[in-house]
Amino acid sequence: MSNIIYASITLVHAGRTIPLSVLVNRSFHSLALNEAWQAELKLPVIAAKEVKLSNGEVQFCNIAGPLTVSCLGREISCNVLILPGDTPPYLGSGPLLELGLLVDAEKMEVVVDNTPSPGGKIYL
Repeated sequence: MSNIIYASITLVHAGRTIPLSVLVNRSFHSLALNEAWQAELKLPVIAAKEVKLSNGEVQFCNIAGPLTVSCLGREISCNVLILPGDTPPYLGSGPLLELGLLVDAEKMEVVVDNTPSPGGKIYL
């Protein structure tokens, strides 16, 4: 059985709407897109950040946004990390939490977190 989980999300920015299947990577904090998706969405660069890539290489990557992300009837506005070249997009733990989603370990899919939180608050 594969431990790879994908989520179907929709990205919206500047009148463009793009449905996308993204790898769920809970070890990373943010949403990451590649340069082609940034160009397609016309996302403006707002900052740069030093990151360590999966191959161990450390480099500066752009931060772009904001854009709207929706999944399973939930929606947030967030910035994204722009990865070089044609790196596959992925969804990290930060946006998952903000969307009120979690990974169901038995079904191996992203689901809505229906666990009640004290006072209706989300703790990050």
